[in-house]
Amino acid sequence: MNSTEHNTGRTGFRVLLAILLLGLLHGLLYIYLIPPWQHYDEPSHFEYTWLVAQRAGLPQPGDYDPVMSRQVVESMLAHDYFKGMPNRPDLSSPDQTVRIPGYSQLSEPPLYYLLAALPLRFMPAASVEAQLYAARGVSLLLYLLAILAGWGAVREITSPGSPLRWMAPLTIALLPGFSDLMTAVNNDAAAVALFSLFLWGSLRLMRREFSVWNALWVLVTAGLAYYTKSTVLLAIPLALVVLLFGALRGGWRRLAWAALVVGALAGMYWTFTWGGAASWYPVPAGAGPRRAQDKLAPVGEYALVLESGFLGDKEPGGKLQQLIDPKVARELAGQPLTLGAWMWANRSAQVNLPEFHVYGSQEQVFTQQVVVGTRPEFFAFTFIPTGETWRAWVSLSPSASMPTKSPVRVYYDGLLLVEGDWLDRSPAQFISDTGESGYLGAHPFTNLLRNPSGERAWMQVQPWVDDYGQKVFPDYGSNSPAVALFTLADWRGAGWYYRVSLGNILRTFWGKFAWGHVPLLGHKPYRALGIVTALGLLGAGVLLWRKAGVLPFEELFVLLLAVLGVTVLAFVRGSNYVLKPVPVFFPGARYIYPAIIPLVLLLAAGWLELFRILERRLNFPEWLKTAVYPLLLLGLDAYAVLSILTFYSAG
Repeated sequence: MNSTEHNTGRTGFRVLLAILLLGLLHGLLYIYLIPPWQHYDEPSHFEYTWLVAQRAGLPQPGDYDPVMSRQVVESMLAHDYFKGMPNRPDLSSPDQTVRIPGYSQLSEPPLYYLLAALPLRFMPAASVEAQLYAARGVSLLLYLLAILAGWGAVREITSPGSPLRWMAPLTIALLPGFSDLMTAVNNDAAAVALFSLFLWGSLRLMRREFSVWNALWVLVTAGLAYYTKSTVLLAIPLALVVLLFGALRGGWRRLAWAALVVGALAGMYWTFTWGGAASWYPVPAGAGPRRAQDKLAPVGEYALVLESGFLGDKEPGGKLQQLIDPKVARELAGQPLTLGAWMWANRSAQVNLPEFHVYGSQEQVFTQQVVVGTRPEFFAFTFIPTGETWRAWVSLSPSASMPTKSPVRVYYDGLLLVEGDWLDRSPAQFISDTGESGYLGAHPFTNLLRNPSGERAWMQVQPWVDDYGQKVFPDYGSNSPAVALFTLADWRGAGWYYRVSLGNILRTFWGKFAWGHVPLLGHKPYRALGIVTALGLLGAGVLLWRKAGVLPFEELFVLLLAVLGVTVLAFVRGSNYVLKPVPVFFPGARYIYPAIIPLVLLLAAGWLELFRILERRLNFPEWLKTAVYPLLLLGLDAYAVLSILTFYSAG
């Protein structure tokens, strides 16, 4: 190592220490800036941490301590946690059973809670507030670890002297939304820190000569992901890609790429199949056939098919559901509607007609029971949704009421949903096999249902993938990977969910604090931050185009896989709620923060590229670039702190 490289290295370490010190001070600020219990599920995460500290073994779902629970709820009351909420706890009776409100976290993997419980073991008599702050202190250490990993990862793929070596870790240290989350009692802190370490180790393994130490680094951090949180399970398959690139160098890289392509194709073959009815969501996946050719079909060649009946207490056929565009659904409130279909079965049975579900100011379900025979017959009924309609969907669920040893197979074709009362003009005469328009009597209609005869097919998830996915992601509740896939494909029905989720992720990425209910001050401040984000992405695109031949391709490919994997899992996290009569859950940035290193690197590199373009045109001095960036970050953080203080000081 020559003297220049030595001096550069010493300068880099001094910069790292300065950034870590700044991160420490910044983290301490956020620890005490946000009142107790005012983070995502923090009371429940603290309960898990406290039980780990007080008991010999790991707590099990359903465990709780009545004394601690009362103390936590009393503390929540004292810190105005329930301000403005309708269900304020009443602790007037000393014998009353008190449970910490919110979702229990006791089914979560234990790694974070084992770490957060360490200081609590030495302060069993302290107040729950003091123990909460001690656990937040453990999250602060994980926050510093993420900053360190960001510095190390960027250092692996940039040249000495690159501004990105300080810009990326500084952004991680001063990003308000990230700092808020990483100083909370929440297993997200461990998930982010661990995945950041995994990415650092992955880049070391790929950039340097192969070593057992770096391989173990990758394997251990990937393995620990299993014990941390489902949001970072991506590290396990990604580790295989990293090890492949790490072991095969030079000309052998072609073999690595060939293995990846073959593996990807094989994975797709075993994961997906073709033949599902486009625009119709199967719930659950794989519960019998859903689309079939049938010579009796009155419209086109295909029909939708479900099995009806109960084998003991199990319904074998499941259901098919289709989302109505929310803009259309809102206009249907108070309007008469006609819903019908051609229906028949393999034997005569009493079944439900298609159901129209409304979620709005009140939950409503409209359907009727009819007796179907073995020949197609058109059935229809009219109804009027009342109140506000926020979401609506049509569900095919025959649900024969009598138990049977052999389920009835029920067929649907030419489904129809139109505005108005058209019973006296049914059955519908469709113009084409698509069933999307036709005539009721002499009057033309436009069908509000898409693919009403199942003529168009789309990809579907294999049943084993859906079953396994629900076990791997238990915190998704009854969410189905199959339904998540269909929402991604059904942009007309579910695109609104992803548009709202994108906005929420963008706002919380920069700074929407506490439980995501404390916004930045001012009129539409996130619009400016959205422009800043877009400029960063634009600049990154310019940089990739300009330096496509010299960038470390395999390393950037791994980072891209990390971003895509984490982001897709984040976006689909609430997708299943669109078909449930409950408020929709829109994911926040905490679910994409495990990929904070490549995300920040992408934005910082883009901004740097745009600055260089301006620098050449306007002849900016070099010191301006070095000074302006930290000042902008500090200005954003001061704005965030002022917003939080203003929110909690308001009467």
